[in-house]
Amino acid sequence: MEKYTEFETRTQPWFDESKFDGFNFAIPMKTLVIYCADPRASDIPEAVAKYFGDEVYPGEMLLDEAGNRVGSTRTTFTVTNGGGRAASALMTVAEMDFLFHVQNVVVVHHSFCGTSSYMPERVYERFHDNDDKTISELERTIAQASAIEPPGGDS
Repeated sequence: MEKYTEFETRTQPWFDESKFDGFNFAIPMKTLVIYCADPRASDIPEAVAKYFGDEVYPGEMLLDEAGNRVGSTRTTFTVTNGGGRAASALMTVAEMDFLFHVQNVVVVHHSFCGTSSYMPERVYERFHDNDDKTISELERTIAQASAIEPPGGDS
């Protein structure tokens, strides 16, 4: 596992990992649905929630007295990527399990998906070969963004 930069992770003063037992008190997540980013597949999370019967999607935001979003009634979370590929979603699955103790992971594919016609390795090769979208340029952009202070200082 690569070392994350400060831009990617921020230590929160209130967070004590040794006592952490999930955020389910604020967001009762149970099911993580992995599906394709194709707009034709956008109804998949709702269909999965309906199939299970006791799931809530999209749910409602819970607000505190000041109007801050402090929770949600949603129990079904989503991960989208090209083709709804489980391997591409693995880090998110691990993170959501750590944060919310996921009970179900559901991978759903749809008919006539264009991404099922190629191998992911070929996409990576073509991405590396494209002068306009090189990995080094992406890394440079991320490094520049990491140097930008968020509004109001560290958050």
